[in-house]
Amino acid sequence: MIRCDIMMGPEVNFINEAIIKYKIRKFLEKELERFGFSEVDIQRTPVLTRIIIKLQNPSKVTGKRAYRLTKVTQILRDEFGIDNPQIAITSVQNPGLDPMIVARKAVRLIEMGKPIRNILQKTVEEVMEAGAQGVEIVASGKIVGKGGRAKSLRVSAGYVPKAGDITYSLKKALQVAYPKSGAIGVYVTIVTPDIVIPDKIKQQPQAENKKEDVIVKEQQNQSQIKSEVLKQDKYQMSVEEVPLKENKEEKKSKQPNKYKK
Repeated sequence: MIRCDIMMGPEVNFINEAIIKYKIRKFLEKELERFGFSEVDIQRTPVLTRIIIKLQNPSKVTGKRAYRLTKVTQILRDEFGIDNPQIAITSVQNPGLDPMIVARKAVRLIEMGKPIRNILQKTVEEVMEAGAQGVEIVASGKIVGKGGRAKSLRVSAGYVPKAGDITYSLKKALQVAYPKSGAIGVYVTIVTPDIVIPDKIKQQPQAENKKEDVIVKEQQNQSQIKSEVLKQDKYQMSVEEVPLKENKEEKKSKQPNKYKK
């Protein structure tokens, strides 16, 4: 029994750590929702715990007094038991490629009562215009209306991989809308421009090789043309010299032979 507790000790610590991070994420998402909360990264060190928060509007949180920031720091210290938390706030570079911001925007429009299909199509177009390689938005729940069956609606554009290790590098987010008809979940998947797709890696060297082959062929053709021009010049020179030699021989033949009788 003692041996079992020793073996389960590290595993329990990992599970508790993951649960604490999940609770902190949910707390920050609720507390900083109106400031455009995107994601949080928690880094533990022996001296302090660094918490990096990405927001769409960081200037509203880090003001002169920074009341909201001090409140969040105090809650993390007292309720979650984090020793010496140091919060750093950064801005989202491209909100159109952030799945959390995109999902929250779609949820806000759904709760206002606008048509869901039009919302998803317009959102997909905006994400693709922001520079994404592919995007997929799935809305599932009481889409039809109050009293109707739960359905799902999927709108996608570009290339979105569904299998392989590349799926772990895709950016995903889930938000829930609560209109009068019932709950509707909005699941957003975005393939950002910095993600390298294995299918496209194989095509790039071929294109480069083709360009190199064309350049080599052009150089070879130019060298062949130069060599032909040089040969023609030599041939012309030889043709000009031949008549001169023939004239000298004719003159020699015309001279009388003294030894003939």
